[in-house]
Amino acid sequence: MNVYKNKSLYRLQGGIELNQSTKNFARSDEEIIAMTENYRCELETLYGFGEPLPDTGNWLVDRDGVRTTRELPNGGVKVVTACRAPLAVTKLIENAETGLHGVELAFKLRGMWHFIECARSEIADRSRIIQLADRGLPVTSETARAMITYLDDFIACNLDFIRREQSINRLGWFRGCFIPYSDSIRLAESSGLRGVIRSAGSLRAWREHVVALLDGNTMLRLYLAASFASAIIEPLGLQNFVAHLWGRTGSGKSVALMLAASVWGEPDGRLFGTMNGTLNYMQSQAAALRSVPLCLDELQTVRDSFGNYDKLIMQLGVGVGRGRADRDGSARKTNEWHNTALFTGEEPLLKPESGAGAVNRVLQLCVDDLPGNIISNGGETVAVIKENYGVAGAMFVSGLLRDGSRCDEIIAALRGRYKDHLSEILQAAPTSGKQAAILAALLAADEFAEITVYHTGNPLTPRDVMHYALTSDDISKPRRAMDYTLNMISVHQNDFQGVYRKSDGTVSDGWGHQPGGMIFGKLTDSAAYINKSVLVRWLEEGGYSFDAVKKEWAQCGFLQKNAAGKYCCMPPKGMNGSFIKLHLKHDTESPEIT
Repeated sequence: MNVYKNKSLYRLQGGIELNQSTKNFARSDEEIIAMTENYRCELETLYGFGEPLPDTGNWLVDRDGVRTTRELPNGGVKVVTACRAPLAVTKLIENAETGLHGVELAFKLRGMWHFIECARSEIADRSRIIQLADRGLPVTSETARAMITYLDDFIACNLDFIRREQSINRLGWFRGCFIPYSDSIRLAESSGLRGVIRSAGSLRAWREHVVALLDGNTMLRLYLAASFASAIIEPLGLQNFVAHLWGRTGSGKSVALMLAASVWGEPDGRLFGTMNGTLNYMQSQAAALRSVPLCLDELQTVRDSFGNYDKLIMQLGVGVGRGRADRDGSARKTNEWHNTALFTGEEPLLKPESGAGAVNRVLQLCVDDLPGNIISNGGETVAVIKENYGVAGAMFVSGLLRDGSRCDEIIAALRGRYKDHLSEILQAAPTSGKQAAILAALLAADEFAEITVYHTGNPLTPRDVMHYALTSDDISKPRRAMDYTLNMISVHQNDFQGVYRKSDGTVSDGWGHQPGGMIFGKLTDSAAYINKSVLVRWLEEGGYSFDAVKKEWAQCGFLQKNAAGKYCCMPPKGMNGSFIKLHLKHDTESPEIT
C-alpha cells in the first residue's frame, strides 16, 4: 500500500498523470521530426506556395521567389526582385516578459522549408536584414530594400491571417506555466535554450535503474532531491541554495551530478557543465534556467579564481544579478533566478573563514563519509541516463499543474508539508533556521518525487537527514574565529612570555626562556594578553574581522572588557602598546554566539 494515499498531496493529484503539455513534450525524436514534417506540409498547403499568396498586394510569390513590377519614367516596366525563394511571415511573436515583438520567416530552398525567428527591427532595417543571410535567408544588399518593403506589405495585408504567439527567453515558471512545458507560451528560438530541457526513452527504464541506486543510499537520494527541489523554490517562496557533493576522485560524484541533470534533460554540455567560467557567466546561466537546477562539475577548476567561494555562493544564493544602467542612465532589467545549484568537487565549498551568510546557503555532502562510492556502477548508470532522460522532471512538474497552470491547492499542500518538516528539524537539531529550511525543502521535494516519480513507499524522513545540517557552532563566524585564534596562539606560544609554577607553588614569568624574536604578549594558565595589532592581523589573514566578532566574544566571556567598557586591557609588565585580554578557559558551550 502506498504510504501517501492518505496524504493531501496524493489525494489532490489523484495518482498524477502527465498533462497534455508534458505529453507533447515527452515525445520521441522520431515523433517530433514527423510532426515537424507534417507542419511544413500544412504550411505549404495553407499558404499555397505554388500560387500567389493571399493579400500580398502588388507582389507575386511563387516557386521562383518574390517579385513585383514598377513603371519607369520612360514608360517601360522593371521587374523588382525581393527574394529568389518563396518567402512569408508565418508568425507574429510577442515576448511575454519584455513585450518586444518578433516574427518567424519561412523560405523554401532546395525543396525544403527553413524557419528563422528574428526581431521586428531586423526586418525593418537594410543593414540588419542582410545579417540574416548568415542564417540562410537569401538576401543581398541589392534585394534588401525590396525585401523590407515586401515583408512590411505582407504583414499589413495579413494581420488577421498570420498566427500570433507568445514566447519567452528563459526556462522555468512564468504566469503559472512552466517553460517549456506550456502550450500557451513557448521558448523563443533566440534564447538559445531550445533542446536544453527535453526527454527521451521512458520513465520506467530511468526509474527502475535509479530506484535500485537509491536503496539505502540516503546521500544520493538527497542530492537528487536537490534537483527536483529547484522547481518548488519559486512557488513556495524559498531561498536559493547550493548542494555540493565533494570528496575523493573516482567515487562517482560526476555520475551523480549527471544523474541529477537527467531529471530534466540530456546530461550533456548544455545542461551539465564544468565550473570553468566567470561569475557573470554562471549568473547568466542561472537566470536562463530560472527554475531548473544549475549543474556544474569540478569545483577545483576555479579555485584560483574564487578563493574561498563565498562570493560565488552569495551571488547565486541571492538570485538577482548585478544592476546596470543604459547609456541614457535608465536602469536595465536585472536577471533573476529561483533555483538550486548542484556542484561537485574534490574539496569542500566552505572554508573555515567563510561567512555565516554563505554557510547558511550550502548543504555539503562528503562522499568520503560513505563506506563505498556514491555510485558504484558508473558506466552502467551513464549508459542508462544517456538513453532515458527528461521524463522525471516532466512528471514532477505535471504533478504541480492542473489544466496547464500551477495548481494552488497542490502548492498549498506542499507548503504545508515543508512547514511540518521545518518545525520538526528545528525542534530536534541544533542548527540554524536557514540550514533547517534547506533540509525541509529537500524533504518536501523528495516526498513529491516519491508520489510522482519513484513510487518506492520509502521517502526520506527528517531523521534520515538531520545529521547533514551544520550545527549552530559550525555556522557562527565568531565561534569559528575564536577557534582559529586559539589555534594561532597555540602555534605561536613560544612568541609569548609565559608563566610556570615552581615546586613551592609560586608563579614565575617565562617558559624558562624569553622569546628570541618578536614578542606578541603574555600567556598565563587562563588568559592570553595579546598585542591588538597582532590579533587583528591574524584575524584578517584568516578571513575574519576583529570589529565583527568582538561583541559576541565579550558576550560569551572569551574577550574581557576593561572598567570603562572598552575592548582592551593594561599591557603586561615591561610591555607597551594596546593589548587585548582573551580568556583561554571560557564557556565553550555558551549559547550567546549564534
